[in-house]
Parts: sequence; structure tokens; C-alpha cells
Amino acid sequence: MNLNAHPLGGQPVSPVQWTWQRQLEEWHDLVCRSSSKPSGKRVHALRSLTLRLQIMLEHLLLEQDPESAAVHAFKRWRNEARKLRRVLGPIRDADIYLARLDNLRSTHGSFETGETHLSPSFLSEFDKLEKCLRHQRCKGIDRLMALREARAKRLNRRCKEIEAVLATQESSTGISTSRTALQMFAELVEYLPVLDNSNLHAFRKRIRRTLYVAEMSAPSDAKIEKLAEVLRKMHSVSGECHDWQALALKASRVLSDYDKEDGVVPALETLAELALNRAIGLFRRSTAHFLKNTGETLHAHARNPVGSEPCRQTRDKRPSSKIACQTGCQNCSPVHGHTSSR
Repeated sequence: MNLNAHPLGGQPVSPVQWTWQRQLEEWHDLVCRSSSKPSGKRVHALRSLTLRLQIMLEHLLLEQDPESAAVHAFKRWRNEARKLRRVLGPIRDADIYLARLDNLRSTHGSFETGETHLSPSFLSEFDKLEKCLRHQRCKGIDRLMALREARAKRLNRRCKEIEAVLATQESSTGISTSRTALQMFAELVEYLPVLDNSNLHAFRKRIRRTLYVAEMSAPSDAKIEKLAEVLRKMHSVSGECHDWQALALKASRVLSDYDKEDGVVPALETLAELALNRAIGLFRRSTAHFLKNTGETLHAHARNPVGSEPCRQTRDKRPSSKIACQTGCQNCSPVHGHTSSR
């Protein structure tokens, strides 16, 4: 796309419009490239961009009539995007877990040459887990290829459809998400005192959603750009913690008769606990630093207990305790696909 041109009939467009237009174009390109050569980098980029674009389009359409052409086009695109993310998930998970195991391998020397103090049972479990993850990735790629064959034309059609409809929408110009991002961050801070292993993953998803909302206004708002920097750090460290937690859970399922004293599973659980402690410490320090430097006073709406979830934006079936609304909204829009009465 020529960034010096005006794609909407010669009319100037806002930075937010440029953003969603660029990202839709990038998304479509990634779908094609990831389907033909699903490298770890491409799979990660496509999965992240799909959710980022979904959140951006939700906010662009918040004021739209639920029966409008734009909302219906978005819902049709979102249905295809969710199916794509579900197929990409196991591939991305396998890539992450294998990278974590490779890092663990390197910290204990070369397993192949015997330059390690790990027990034979540990090494056996380690190899079995790696083999299972490689099989998971291969199986995931097969599913991705099948999706491409079955739904490539539909994905392309939905992408062009929503681009055409949104190009005519006045709501796609001049939008600011600064206030929404600060409100969502305030609600995140409310949960810090009760954060633990059982709810970290749900908390991380809220961080990610808040980050994507903040990034929409960060280029034009210095305070929100600082907030986005804080959220990126929080998302990164919480991601590491979740990776170890999920990998430990995966290992316990694969290695049903694992060594409970000197096996892979207890080692992964220890790493997960250490990562959790680091994550909580960084959350608190980063939050305090942001509030001190910006002079911001956060006021969150009354929150639900950690174990409740009035609505869900994603269909993530991985086990996690639920932390309130994934969207950060108080009165859910029809664009989100759920209602506030739930």
C-alpha cells in the first residue's frame, strides 16, 4: 500500500483508519504466507495480528447500529478469524514449549554428550515430551493446510467485505481509546492483590486486550504510550509464566507416570512458580512507576470476584480461573457478540 496515497476516493484519512487498513492488508498477506510456509514467526505474527485487529475493529464499531452492514460484516469476518486462531493455537503452543525446553536443555549442558547432572529418568521424560510436542506441531500444520483448502476463498471474501464497508464509516475516523485504556488498566490494578497461579492466564488475556486498546491511541497520546510500554512488559513476563504453567500441565498429561521427585513435571512446576513471583513483582513495580511518573489516579468500576466472568470475548478452552469481562466493557456492545445481562 502506498502510504502517500488516499485510498478512499482521494479523501484524507485519519491515523486510525490508516492503521486498520494497513493491518487488514497485512493480515490477508500473512494468511497467505502462513498457509504456504507456516514458520514459527509467521504463525505467531498471524495469531497476534488476528486478535489485535479484532479488538481494533470492535472499538471502531462500538457506536454502530447492531444491524448495520458494518457490524454484520465484522461478525462474519470475526467468525472466520476465530476458526483460524483455533487452528493456529496448537502450532504456536508447540513452538513456544519446544523453545522453552530447548532453553532448559541449554542451561543444563548437552544432553546428547552426557555433560549434564540430570538423571536418566529425567532425560527419558524430556525426550518423550519433546517428541509429543513435535507431533502436535505437525498435526497442527496439517489442520492449517486443511483450513486453507476449505476456507481460503471465504477468508479472502470476508476480508475484502469488511474493508469495503468500513471505508465508508464515519466512526472509523477521529476515535480515541485513551479513556477506555486507562479504565481497563485501573481494573487490572484492582486484581493485583489476588493474583495467583489459578487466575494468571485470565489476567494475562486482560493485559493483552488492554495493550491492544492502548496502542490504538498511543501515537497521539504520550501518557497512553507510556501505559503501552508498561503493558508490554507485563504481557511479556506474564507470558513467560503462563508458558511454564501450561508446559507443566502438558507434561503431566503426556508423562502419566512421571517421576514425582526428580522428573520433568516437578522441575517445570518449580520454574512456573519462580516465574509467577517475578511476574507479580514486575506488575507492582511497573504499575507504581507509571502512576508516579504520570500523576494518574485510577478509578475502577466495581469489580466482580475473581471467580466470575459475566461475558467472554474469546473461546479459549484452556483451563483458567475466570476474571470478569474479557473486553473491559461495562455494558457489552452487540459488536462483541454478548450482552451485559449475561
